[in-house]
Amino acid sequence: MNKSKKRKNLLIIIVLLAIVAIAVGYATMAQTLILNGTASTLSLEDWDVHFVTDPTPTMAPTTAEEHDGVFEQSINLQNLTGEFSVVLAPGASIEYEIKVVNDGRLHAILNGDPKVEGETEHIKCTVTPVEEPIELYTEGGNVSGTDKFKVKIDCLDMNELPNKAEEAKIKVTFDYTQAH
Repeated sequence: MNKSKKRKNLLIIIVLLAIVAIAVGYATMAQTLILNGTASTLSLEDWDVHFVTDPTPTMAPTTAEEHDGVFEQSINLQNLTGEFSVVLAPGASIEYEIKVVNDGRLHAILNGDPKVEGETEHIKCTVTPVEEPIELYTEGGNVSGTDKFKVKIDCLDMNELPNKAEEAKIKVTFDYTQAH
């Protein structure tokens, strides 16, 4: 019996050592693999989606005297953010057509609706595409598409805001991402 007990104990020790070896082997293999080397990212020239030029606005009514108000307007377009500063008479509106182009080397597409900031209860802003936004891509460095949008800023009519010009500072941001 002594021999049988020794064999049994030896077998238990061998099984336990095998389990420990498997656990250590698994832990070793499951660790994070670290690679040494160099990587590069794209340069800023690879991503160049931006507005083309400052647009000429369309105003309604065509003259400020029609509502005894004053139109003042300025626009600042940088990268993909447009800042519009206007003073509108009640019932008046101003509309800009803006163009987005891709001068970079990566394909780009509009990601969701443009974000509008600065609206008040008297000033509303709508951004609508002139055509359905498309994927802007480059072929040999040549732009292969332009997205066009209309940005319209409205001041409520005379009944809502009698005889007072309203200042609006609207910020519109377009979010383009790399297309696949």
